[in-house]
Parts: sequence; C-alpha cells; structure tokens
Amino acid sequence: AVEIAASDLLELGRAPEALAYLDEASEIKAKSGIPPRTSRFNFNTGVRIRLALAQGQVESARSMLGELFVDPKETRGLSFTAMDQALLTADVDLADGHTDAAAEIAAQVRQKIEKSGLQAYFEFYTMRADLIEGEAALQDNRPQAALPLLQSSLKMREKLLDPSSPKIAEAQIALARCHLAMGDLKQAQTLATSATAIHSLHKELGEQYREPLRQLQAQLKSHAGS
Repeated sequence: AVEIAASDLLELGRAPEALAYLDEASEIKAKSGIPPRTSRFNFNTGVRIRLALAQGQVESARSMLGELFVDPKETRGLSFTAMDQALLTADVDLADGHTDAAAEIAAQVRQKIEKSGLQAYFEFYTMRADLIEGEAALQDNRPQAALPLLQSSLKMREKLLDPSSPKIAEAQIALARCHLAMGDLKQAQTLATSATAIHSLHKELGEQYREPLRQLQAQLKSHAGS
C-alpha cells in the first residue's frame, strides 16, 4: 500500500514524499526478512527508476536497472516482469539519447507479444512500447515512421484508460509534435488543445507531464507567429 501511494505521489510531482514512502516500504520489507534484488522488491525499484527519470537523473535511473530481478525461467515465455524490465531500460535509453537502443528494445517487446497471439492481454505493454519507439523515431527526425506508432499508442490509451488520464495527454502531446514536424499545424493544435483540457482537470501533476506540454505550446506559438 505504501509503494502504491508512492507511485501516485510520483504522478502528482511530489518527489520527496514519494521517496520517503519508498524508503519506508523498503524498511518494512527488510524487517520482514525480504532480501533486496528479489521479485518482491521489483515494484519499489521500478517506481524509484521512474522517479529518477522524472527528475532528470538518468544515470541514477540506469544504475538501478540492475536491481530488477527476473527469474531466468520467466525468459522462456511471456513474462510481465521481463517486459517491465525491458521497457524501463528503453525508457532510460530514450532519456539518455540512445534512440536506436530504445527503439530496438520496444520493438522486441511488441514483436514478442504479437508472436504469442495474446495481444489482448498485453495491451498496456504494447501501448508503452509504441510510445517509446515512436518517440525514438521522432527524436531521430523521422516523423513519418513515428506517426503510426504514436497513433496506435494513443488509440490504446483512449480505449483502456479513464478519459482524464494524463497518460492520454502524454500520447496526444507526442503525436502533436509528430504532426508539427510533418507540417500539419492544425492537427497539432487540436491535439494540444485536448491535452491541455486533460491537464486542467488535475490540480497537481508531475513535471514529467507538465513540461512536455509547455514545450509543445511554445513550439505551436512559434509556428503560428512565423
């Protein structure tokens, strides 16, 4: 419960409180005899990695990837734990500018899901993979390649998440940047308006959500004035 609260605090941008909750959870596990770098520590570690990324601490996030535990037996088939580890690694690579590595990992996750024939059960992972690979293509100035991936990620988020979810706005912002890179100012503005409406529903929201919207709005203002 404490770890779930920490994840929620991360979404709200309350990093010091989130870290305190994670430390409290770690102490509880230690007192209960649960060793670190085991499956029961993975959620805690995953939140810590996302917290570091939200604060721009990429090297700190990378250093924690090795603390995630995946049972070797799980690698034979589809594993939630292995996919979480892979996508967190891709997130770190993307934040570190290693777009090729991030895209490759994301594509491998999606391909493994597709080959399994169990796509309907792994849509949350597919939508994450699509966004990462799309963002990587966008960073490499390949908006045409990014477009279908970002559209797919947004479509799945709109299907699976509450309409007020900032995760929907996250995908809308990425897709707006893609349209802007392709010269479609009108579509970019429409998506930006939708993302802004979602953000307005949240009194508290982390900078990992707010800053990309501010950057997009600045880009739109620049293009509109040119």
